[in-house]
Amino acid sequence: MKSYLPDLLSLGLGLLVMALLVYLGGQSQGWLSFLCYLALALVWTGWYRQLLNLAWKIQGHNPDDSDDQPFFPG
Repeated sequence: MKSYLPDLLSLGLGLLVMALLVYLGGQSQGWLSFLCYLALALVWTGWYRQLLNLAWKIQGHNPDDSDDQPFFPG
């Protein structure tokens, strides 16, 4: 569990940042609202990738092991 603690803290911080961006996007108008939602999309992408990597680690797979494999083996 201790090896997953940094990933879990990162996911929690990401949720807080996304909640703040949703709040700011709802309260603002015009370009600022657009920028808040654009930043939310970027944070969501990174957060979801972190979540998937954590799921792979919990299952016993290392997500970095498949980097040297070709896309289309054969």
